[in-house]
Order: sequence, then C-alpha cells, then structure tokens
Amino acid sequence: MSEYSELENTAKHVPEDALKDALEKCESEAIHLVHAIQPHGYLLAVDDCGVIRLASDNIEHVCATPFEQVLGQPLANLLGEQASQSLRLAANSLQPGQVATFRLMIDGCTSRHTTNARAHWADGLLVIELEIDRSSAFFSTLPPLPEAANDIDFPGSALIRETLRCLELEDNVLSSCRWVAQYIWQLTGFDRVMIYRFSENWDGEVIAESGSGVLQSKLGHHFPAADIPAQARALYAKNRIRVLSDTEAPSVPLIPALNPLTGRPLDMSNSVLRSISPIHIRYLRNMAVGASLSVSLMQGGRLWGLIACHHATPRLVPFP
Repeated sequence: MSEYSELENTAKHVPEDALKDALEKCESEAIHLVHAIQPHGYLLAVDDCGVIRLASDNIEHVCATPFEQVLGQPLANLLGEQASQSLRLAANSLQPGQVATFRLMIDGCTSRHTTNARAHWADGLLVIELEIDRSSAFFSTLPPLPEAANDIDFPGSALIRETLRCLELEDNVLSSCRWVAQYIWQLTGFDRVMIYRFSENWDGEVIAESGSGVLQSKLGHHFPAADIPAQARALYAKNRIRVLSDTEAPSVPLIPALNPLTGRPLDMSNSVLRSISPIHIRYLRNMAVGASLSVSLMQGGRLWGLIACHHATPRLVPFP
C-alpha cells in the first residue's frame, strides 16, 4: 500500500468541513501576489524612467540610505551609475517573461562591492533582485542569517560533464531520474533530493531519490493533487526554479503595499526571492524541512514533474 502526504495523514484527524475549508483556501491562494520577499535578499522596482517606485523594507542595508529617502529617487543615486547603466542595458534586451542574471557592481555606499542580481519586467516595472554576498566585507556588517544557514560551494565542471555523459548512455526514464537525483544531491548537498512525477490527474509519486539519510526517505510515496494545487502548478511551469532558504525566517514586506502604476500588488511570478505561501511553509515544517529547492521538469510544454530538494536546516542557494 502506498503512503500518502503529511496533508492526507493530518486530514484523518480533522473534521470534514474544516478540511474542505482548508483545501478551498489553499486552492484559491494568490501565491504570486504575496508582495513580500525572503530576508536573504533585497528588491527594487523602477519605472521606465529609472525612478524607484517600490522596494523591500530592508533595502537600506544595501545603500546606507534611510528607507524614506529611497522611493522616488533615481536608481543611480542608490546603486551608482555603473550599476544603473548595467541594469538599463539588461532591461532593454529583456522580453516579457525573460529574466537576466548577472554580477552587479554597486557603488552607492561607503565602499564598492559586487553582488548577484536578477532583473525582469512585471506590471510596468523593472524588478531588480539583489542577493547577499557574505564573502564581501561590506555584507559581513549586515544582520546575520540564521546560524544554521550555509552557502553552497559548487563543485567544478567535472561533475557536470560526468553526469551528462552518464545520462547520454541511459534510455530509461527511471534510470535517468536516478542519475539526476544523485547529481543534484552532489551539486547542492541537500539532505533529500526527490524526482517527483505527476500523473494525468496531477497526483504525484516520488520515483527517484538521493540524500544523506538525515531526512526520512519518501521514495515510492504517493501524494494527492491537493498537495500542489492548480495555481501552484501554473507557477511552477512559469518560474522553473523556486528557493526557500529558511522555513522559520520572517518575510520582508514590499513598500508601498500596492504597485503605484496599477493599484494592485506586484505580480511576483518571476521573482526568485518571493516569499513562500504560509500554507506551504507549514506543510514543510510538518515534514521537518528547514529549507527547500524546487526545479520544474517540463515535457512538451506541460509540467511533467519536479526535482524537490529538502534540507533539515536553513540552506542558502546562490542565484547562479
């Protein structure tokens, strides 16, 4: 007999009406409009004139400028002319839905420093996401991340070449998935890496797994479609990589509360820093997960499955 998810196990002890209400809330949650980010990064959004119209509440850590002086300022005043020019060039080449990832030199503080950055267009604004680079002397002065958090030191290209060579020799889906799970585990060091395949009715099954043994194995487990509702699957198909660095960390709000261009919350579908649904965070905590990474597997334009990575403690995955 297959084992089922934490949600289904919990459902056995929940009144039917309460369970129905919870599932309806989960299915209707606007997870792309959360209007908050995770605390290991920063967000700025500028209009087509380069004026900052929206920012995460922690942005003053980057620019050494009080938050009340950030909104309405040209981007160059905050990050420096070189960074502003790099972002303008990236913005001019971006098509709708595209995301640019690059290193950015910031010169808007008392010292110059580089950081990983991402940029994309959303609701008429250029959304810029910056990542804490704790190897930088400047960022070492910022409030620390949780003690258990640790950066991933990526191995060399030899591992990538060997994995691709092995995959080329495989002509079986399950065998290929086992290689992928093993590779992602070696690459990222997450405690559990699962290949999760959807059925035609969107139930899921873990068909391959690799890990350290710290977290309980889920190989062969089946999960009901309600675990990943329709709007979450649509977001997985649109934004192929999702990272949650710490399930216990508080989110950082975006200010103002609404996009001034639209009067609605900013569409954060393509944001890698987007704060995760409280419902999903509770789901992960119930499974003793401290951090997660999800990579979408697509086939013929349809979401085929996920590479789902879990860690028992907080774990920071750099943008690149």
